Amino acid sequence: MSRLSMRNVVVGYGVDPVLRGISLEVPDGSLVAIVGPSGCGKTTLLRTIAGLIRARSGEVRLGQRMVTTHGIHLAPEKRRIGWVPQDAALFPHLSVAENIAFGLGGGRRAARRAAREDRVKHLLALVGLASLADRTPAQLSGGQAQRVALARALASGPEVVLMDEPFGALDPILRGELRTEVRALLATEGMTGILVTHDQAEALSIADYVAVMRDGEILQFGTPAEVYERPATPWVATFVGDSVFLPGIWRSGSVLGALGSLEAEWMPGAGASGSSASGGSSGAVPADGALSNDDNGVRLGSPALRSEIRRSGETAPVTVVHRGDPDGAQAQAGADDTARASLGPKDDTAVTVLVRPEQLELTSFIDTGLAPRLRATVTAVSYTGHDALLELALLSGTRCTARVPAPGLLPVGAEVTVAVRGRVLAYPASAD
Repeated sequence: MSRLSMRNVVVGYGVDPVLRGISLEVPDGSLVAIVGPSGCGKTTLLRTIAGLIRARSGEVRLGQRMVTTHGIHLAPEKRRIGWVPQDAALFPHLSVAENIAFGLGGGRRAARRAAREDRVKHLLALVGLASLADRTPAQLSGGQAQRVALARALASGPEVVLMDEPFGALDPILRGELRTEVRALLATEGMTGILVTHDQAEALSIADYVAVMRDGEILQFGTPAEVYERPATPWVATFVGDSVFLPGIWRSGSVLGALGSLEAEWMPGAGASGSSASGGSSGAVPADGALSNDDNGVRLGSPALRSEIRRSGETAPVTVVHRGDPDGAQAQAGADDTARASLGPKDDTAVTVLVRPEQLELTSFIDTGLAPRLRATVTAVSYTGHDALLELALLSGTRCTARVPAPGLLPVGAEVTVAVRGRVLAYPASAD
C-alpha cells in the first residue's frame, strides 16, 4: 500500500518546468531519501507534496485521498502533512512545550486540554527533552531545536512527514546521532517520511528507499543497495559513491580492458534515448584513453525507457498483440531483439566499465607471472573515516582508485598487484 503516490507531476515557476513528469510511489511506513545536486528540484518536490506549490499537471495522492489533480488543489493545512525545515523555525516567544502543542489546536474542554498535554508529554519523552519543556528556543542547542521541530511535526499525527535538510547545520557527530533518532521515531510512530538531503552517505544509511534526482527528473528509485550496487547510469554511480570508470571491449559477458578480462553485467537502460535515466552533461569522467562508441553500439528504445519509468512508479505503456494481428510477428521480433540486447551488445563493442574502489584487491607486488598491466604503483593516499582511498597508476598508464582498511594501508610509492572482486557493470560507452 502506498502512503504517497505521484503521477506525471509537472511543476514550474516560469516557462521551463522545474519538475518534469515526476512519478513516485512511497510505501506506507517507509522512509524515502531524495538526493541530487543543488537546483535539481528536491525542495520543489517537497513543497508540491505539501501543497505549497501548485502543479501544472499530474496527480498527487495521500493514502486514498486525491490532493492534487486537474481542478483540485487541497490546501496545505488540510493535507495532514508534517514539515521539518532545515533551520527548525521555532516560535521564539513560545516555550518548547508550546511550540510542540501549536499544531494541536486549542479547546476549552478539560478532556481536550488533557489529551493535548498528554500528547506533548509523550513527544517530549520521545525526543528526549522532557526536562526542557519550559525553555525557550533561545536556550536550546541546534540539535535540541531540531528535536523540537520534529516533535512539532509529529504532534498532529500526520500521514507523511516531510524533512528538508533537517540536519544540514549540525556538526557531523550530532548529525549522525540525530538522524538515527529520527529514523527510530518515525518507526515508533508508524509514519511515512520523506527526507531531502545532500549527504549521500546519510541517504544510503538510514532510508528504506532512495530517489536520485537530476534536472527535475528521478533517474533511479530503489533500495540503498540497489542504487549503490546497480546504478542506472554512470552519473548516478558517481553521485552516490566513489567510482572508477574504465574503457573496455565487450566479449560475450566479459569486458576486456586495463584490468584484464572481467565478468560484467550489461546495463542497457543507461543508453535509452529520452529516458528519465538520461541527463545532460556527465557527472562521471572516464579514465584517460576512454574508447569512443562505434557503429556496433546497441541503441535501445522504448522497452528500456519503460523499464526505467517503472522504477519511478509510473505505469508503463504495454503493446498488446491480438491473434491474427498482421503486426504480431513484427512486434514479437522486436521483443526478441530487446531480450537479446539486455544480455549485452555485440562482441567488440566499446563500453564503459564501473568498478567500485572496494572491489579492487591489492597485494604487495610479487612476480607471479601476472600480466604487466595488473601491476600498479600507489601515487596518493587520502583517508575516509576508518578507510583510505589509494590512487593507483597501472603500468599501462591507466589510473584508478582502491579503498582499503586503514590497518592495511600501503605507502605512496608501493608496488602492488591489482585484482577485481566480483562482477563489474558495463554501460554504453556514450552513456553519462
